[in-house]
Amino acid sequence: LGGYDNWIDFGVLWFVAALLLFTLIYVAWDVLARKNDERVQTIRVGHIIIFALAIGLVSFLVRLIFPLGWVLKPVGFQLAYFPQYIALFSAGILAARYKWLDSIGDKQGRKGLWLTLLMVVIVFPALFVGVKVLKLPFDWFNGGWHWQSIVLAFWEQLTGFGIIVALIAKGKRSWNSSSPFWDSLSRRAFAVYIFHPLLVISLTLAFFNWPIGPALKLLIVAQLAVVGSFLLASVLVLIPGVKRII
Repeated sequence: LGGYDNWIDFGVLWFVAALLLFTLIYVAWDVLARKNDERVQTIRVGHIIIFALAIGLVSFLVRLIFPLGWVLKPVGFQLAYFPQYIALFSAGILAARYKWLDSIGDKQGRKGLWLTLLMVVIVFPALFVGVKVLKLPFDWFNGGWHWQSIVLAFWEQLTGFGIIVALIAKGKRSWNSSSPFWDSLSRRAFAVYIFHPLLVISLTLAFFNWPIGPALKLLIVAQLAVVGSFLLASVLVLIPGVKRII
């Protein structure tokens, strides 16, 4: 790793570290707190939008102190995004307890899709053009008392929740099945997540001087990286001890 010693850190495993931290906090809370009765509750798209806006407001306030790009070393946490991570982790627990996802169907999925298209096709280009026309610094998106920062914070949440609702509805209708092939890939997915940087970086360096167009090179190297990552994972999940963890 010669000249790349600065790369040696948590890398993509920052997310695993965050998830472990959240889980430990939840276990402690679950032990100390009195459990509620589990019952079905209906969740509406309006509730989700209000929740998204609340997370956007909190994200804006957090970014006054921890702007985008500020990283907590050595774990690699970008605290600017942690309000949404914490909120979604908590929402996932409550959704399982109260069976919120049972109430998300095709109607809610279409609303989520339209919300996503509105945010991506209309709002984002308009925001970008507005900033360019007014010649405002793009750094103001990162945090601080700037309208760009609060608009971006709200845009992220509305877009993200729109995608989540649309994909849940689509998944329930069309993807709620499995096969031996997909089960096999699923078993190796966590190992791929952990070790794919080894394949991606190695292949990138190996093909660096190959004199072809970058778009074509991307298509070739990306496929090799995906296939190679799953092949490596197939070996790792067979190792005693290791397979109990990944």
